[in-house]
Amino acid sequence: MFRRIGLDVGGVITDAIGNDGTDTDLRGENFMKTTAVAGAYDAGRQIVGRYGAENVFIISKCGEVTESKTRKWLAGNNFYEYTGFDVDNLRFCRTRADKAPIAQELGITDFVDDRADVLAYMTEIVPRRYLFGPQPDKTQNTEGLIVVRNWEEALKAIFQA
Repeated sequence: MFRRIGLDVGGVITDAIGNDGTDTDLRGENFMKTTAVAGAYDAGRQIVGRYGAENVFIISKCGEVTESKTRKWLAGNNFYEYTGFDVDNLRFCRTRADKAPIAQELGITDFVDDRADVLAYMTEIVPRRYLFGPQPDKTQNTEGLIVVRNWEEALKAIFQA
């Protein structure tokens, strides 16, 4: 079965919880010290290894400054070298809703994001949507989503689909 995998950055690749509001947040001055989510690099390597670099994309919502910092962080922290991810497969947008048309244009079949609201925009577009990581206590609509708490669970779900 042909698969194209889409990944978010904040909360999926970079640790949004551990770095949020700190000086190591991607939005802060020490953004290069932002830590990755546990297992994100190994998961990226396995996903690229299984589906090919041409079928793995990052689609991230952020402003222009954070986009520039994200690009520098990924390159400067050896993300591309370690995972085999193709730098040409980075896509950025300015609103959460804008991720859906990008996913549609790319033919994404699986998308991993830490926000249920983002995945809701993709309901009719992306067949397999993974809600990643620990979630806030407030009730979220997870109907139709595959809830995964970490990269171990995410890989198991992606590879078994």
